[in-house]
Amino acid sequence: METDFEALVHRFEPAELFYKELTEKKAVGGEIYREYLKSLDREQLERDGLVVPDILPPTRRFPEYRSIFPENADIAIWKHSRYTPVFMHTHDYFEIICVVEGEAVNRFEGGEPQKMVPGDVCILPDGTVHELSVMSDEGIVLNIMLKKSTFRYVFFDVLSSDDLFSRFFHDALYGESGTPYLYFRAGSDPDVANCIKSMFLEYYNHRKYHEKVTKGQVICLFAYLLRGREQYLLAGGEQKKLELLEYIRKHFLDVTLESAAADFGYSSAYFSRYVRKLTGRTFSETVIELRMEAAMRLLRTTSLPVNQVSEITGYRSEEHFTRQFKKMNGMTPSAYRGGNKKE
Repeated sequence: METDFEALVHRFEPAELFYKELTEKKAVGGEIYREYLKSLDREQLERDGLVVPDILPPTRRFPEYRSIFPENADIAIWKHSRYTPVFMHTHDYFEIICVVEGEAVNRFEGGEPQKMVPGDVCILPDGTVHELSVMSDEGIVLNIMLKKSTFRYVFFDVLSSDDLFSRFFHDALYGESGTPYLYFRAGSDPDVANCIKSMFLEYYNHRKYHEKVTKGQVICLFAYLLRGREQYLLAGGEQKKLELLEYIRKHFLDVTLESAAADFGYSSAYFSRYVRKLTGRTFSETVIELRMEAAMRLLRTTSLPVNQVSEITGYRSEEHFTRQFKKMNGMTPSAYRGGNKKE
């Protein structure tokens, strides 16, 4: 059983040695490179699944087939082979790119190259067209592949009690405007780094119950990333929206349109239009939704009386709170608690 993560990921696999030689020959170019290409066995390259774009058109679309996911598996974790020739491609599964050491360059179709450094994690939904470049001995990048159904179940289950932010991340991944991806810059966050390393070793060693352990580790990874989103998240051009939601979350007990507008440096009228443009809701609707989410969590997880829940979530009148709650949820707070109380 492999336990030395550093030794394992720095070891040059046969494919990496081949790609490094290919890269060096291509850099020389001319007749030397042409003769090198002639010396390669095309059929052997195809059997080994090696990418040499100058003599073999690379696969542009990767479906959820068995060579990616072992039989009955929902998750696969590989080290990205250093020096792999760069080409645009897409896949029918979710891919999570994790930079452990060195640098990588990720580029989306029609977009500018994005340099990724240690601690960067990029989540790509199925259908995203991109290319990934890791062109140094020091570049250690791990790819975590999840079947679509598994990703949606695991990722959004972590956010199940956080509806407003769940929609934010859903929109970032599936929205029609902009490039769909989530980009976390976790830096040296030890929870994220250790989780990724442990996940890779668990998958690599394939011990008994490794599938269940790995799925649990994926849940932990998402939880760590989402927990730190305020510090280091960049999300497909949606950062302003996230900053706004985080601000309202922090101040929803006493925030007003005027106070929020002043803190963001805008007039109230402009800020009102800005909020609606970013969220699709008015400022007051966004605040109410956050208050209701907090109220529902308290009703599910505590035995606090309804009047205290009302006060904690910013309502001076229990009667007003009850009316607002029933309007949004179709039942009174007491009825909601009765049907959703956690033991």
